[in-house]
Order: sequence, then structure tokens, then C-alpha cells
Amino acid sequence: MKLSFVVPAYNEEKTISKCLESIFREIDSLNLCSEVEVIVVNNASTDNTAEVVKSFPTAHLVNEQQKGISCARACGFDNSHGDLVANIDADNCLPTGWLGTVLQEYKVNDKLVCLSGPLNYMGLTKVDSFLVKIFYSLAYFF
Repeated sequence: MKLSFVVPAYNEEKTISKCLESIFREIDSLNLCSEVEVIVVNNASTDNTAEVVKSFPTAHLVNEQQKGISCARACGFDNSHGDLVANIDADNCLPTGWLGTVLQEYKVNDKLVCLSGPLNYMGLTKVDSFLVKIFYSLAYFF
């Protein structure tokens, strides 16, 4: 099963590196380099987002001039080749084990069509981070 990550990015030069590092860490931990693609959609950025992305040689950079996250996500989807598409915002990071959990869930449940899970949100206050953890903990049981 091939997986495509789609990362919309508008003026994310300060956060995109950590996001991509977390994605590639997950890919490398499972030795899935040939089965996973990472597509970053530069959504008309005016900063150095594209240059930062280019420092990740296996990330695919595509450009979408029509501003808006839905346009960027659609562009990423149109450029993806995976059986599954994982959307992650450029200011988020994947927690350790995220990719393994996702692939396992799809492996054991052939009727699964959508899956959501926790992310590490950059720049949140401690209170906000705590609330996010509570949200995901509660969502796990429902």
C-alpha cells in the first residue's frame, strides 16, 4: 500500500523543517522510503518556504498559486500517487509511531475509509497542548 503525505504550506519557512523531519523520521523508522511520497504544496508563499523544502531531497515540491488550504490540499491530492493520502499541516509534527499505527489500522480493517489521530501542534501554550491531549484521549473512546 503506497502512502502519500500532502503538506500545504503558505509562508511556513519557520515550521516546515520540523514537520518534514517528523514525517521522514516515521518513514525511515519503518524502512518505507520507496512506498511513501511526501508532497509539499507551496501555496503562493512570499517567504523562503520553497527553499527550505528543497533542502529535503526526497520531498516533492509543487506550486499552487490559487491561495487557500482547500486549493492547496486539492493540488497535493491531484499530484499524489498513493493508495492512501495523509494530510498534515506544515505547523504540525507526527508523534513517534504514528505511521506504523496508521498502516496497521488499515491492514486489519479493510472497510476503513478514514482515520484521524493526534499530532504535535507547534507553538501551542501548555494549556492548549493539554486540551488537545484531552480531546484526542476522549475521541479515542468514541
